[in-house]
Amino acid sequence: MSPGAPRSALVVAPSPVPLRTGGAERHWEGIRRALDDAGVAVDLVKLPVREDSLSDLVDAYEAFRLLDVSQAEMVITGKYPAWMVQHPRHVVWMLHPLRGLYDTWSPAHHEAEDPSGHPELADLLTALDSGVHRTGPLELIDLVREAHERLGPAAAAPGGPLAFPGTVARRVVHHLDHWALDRRRVGRHMAISSEVAERAGYFPPGITAEVLVPPSCLEDPDPTEPGPAARFLVVGRLEPPKRVDLAIRAFALVKDPAARLTIAGDGSERTRLESLAAADDRVDFVGRVPDRELAELYRNARAVIVSPEAEDFGYVTIEAFQAGRPVITTNDSGGPAELLTDGSDGVV
Repeated sequence: MSPGAPRSALVVAPSPVPLRTGGAERHWEGIRRALDDAGVAVDLVKLPVREDSLSDLVDAYEAFRLLDVSQAEMVITGKYPAWMVQHPRHVVWMLHPLRGLYDTWSPAHHEAEDPSGHPELADLLTALDSGVHRTGPLELIDLVREAHERLGPAAAAPGGPLAFPGTVARRVVHHLDHWALDRRRVGRHMAISSEVAERAGYFPPGITAEVLVPPSCLEDPDPTEPGPAARFLVVGRLEPPKRVDLAIRAFALVKDPAARLTIAGDGSERTRLESLAAADDRVDFVGRVPDRELAELYRNARAVIVSPEAEDFGYVTIEAFQAGRPVITTNDSGGPAELLTDGSDGVV
């Protein structure tokens, strides 16, 4: 262990409701495993986080703010609202804030909202206007709850003054995030990719995040050569931002009858994607698989297809490289395109 390295650490993270395993969950496990391998006593601490309403969100922000993490010498967080924890040696290794209230926010969808027309919001709006240095998080959360009580349940309905997503919800979350990420509360600001580090508003003004590629959570595989067949692999949640349909459409252009496309993952898009690939019996959907089986899929692949839109990082890319397999991606994939060298370890 290097001088100055912590002897103990906590990785503090949100647990999504309902439970699912994605890149964030692999990120936490990769950090935990790397610290353990370095001889650091480490544990992963997770609290459930619902995102159905602004009330759900502020409850979660409060829970992490009040969480006692004093038993460890260092705390690592990387996602809202876990970075609300307070510790003298707090490292933020950012994946992303709540993107729907940041870079994917659409002002045009909220033009009709006018919070100033609701006197019940006056105290909350004044606190938001005062800035993070004058209004602390617990005070702000209390004001959100008071406003909700005054306005009633209808305020949280779509189009209501406390709707989520909505203009007030966005301001509340930005306030809480900027308070938590202030340089007085975080000793080191890092990002998992340049894609994340350079997004406007992710970090408070004046902070330049260090880019550090996170570790994989898979065991290093034995070096093997891919089999003779043209086997392609897609790994990840089957959700619209992952654009798995691009991989299916591209594979349809491959004329080799022995070629195979294996899609490992599950999600809301699975039925639609299975229908899209129904006419091609070379495409296999295997669902979510254990890490041991996933490592085998990587080893057997000729190449791994990664085709999301503006991905924060791209853990699949790292896992493919770990197995010695090239990656095929798009020029708008974000993190994956950033990680590979076109024509060397992959194709953009």
